[in-house]
Amino acid sequence: MSNQPVTIIGFDPSLRNWGYCIATYADNKLTFHQGGVIHSRSNTKQKQNLQDLLSATQLYSQLKQLMTTHKPDYIVAELPVGSQSSRAMVSYATCISLCSVLAFNDGIKTRPFINIPPQEVKKTVGKKNATKDEVIQWVAENYPDTKGWLDNLPKSKKEHICDAIVATHTAVY
Repeated sequence: MSNQPVTIIGFDPSLRNWGYCIATYADNKLTFHQGGVIHSRSNTKQKQNLQDLLSATQLYSQLKQLMTTHKPDYIVAELPVGSQSSRAMVSYATCISLCSVLAFNDGIKTRPFINIPPQEVKKTVGKKNATKDEVIQWVAENYPDTKGWLDNLPKSKKEHICDAIVATHTAVY
């Protein structure tokens, strides 16, 4: 990373609950400003391939808005690895494709993309099989500034945001 302040968007990609965080790295310090979870909804009356297309389109629209608003210098993601079913593979492929499109930025400016495997996220927390609660606790202990905007969220949202935060921390340090 450069010596100038940089903006980083961290992702915990998922077809239904895509966690993200917005951070700044300056003077050897990583600061998290906000986080959230982007949702996609499918129309169960449509064929599965059209539901998948709708989900990908919904995610892209919201992610593109994040990129436009925050203009990140880097993208970090804890990309999923492998899959146990064809449905999981659809989610996996969609997440990887969306990350690729966001990094390429419609050909205008390619952003560096840093992939952090799930094992590395858990390793950062200190356990190779860290639970979601342990990841959330690690964030609270290591980034107390996040408490103001993270504490009021339900655990179902926190876990995705905290995965994005730990992935971003892992990429920087």
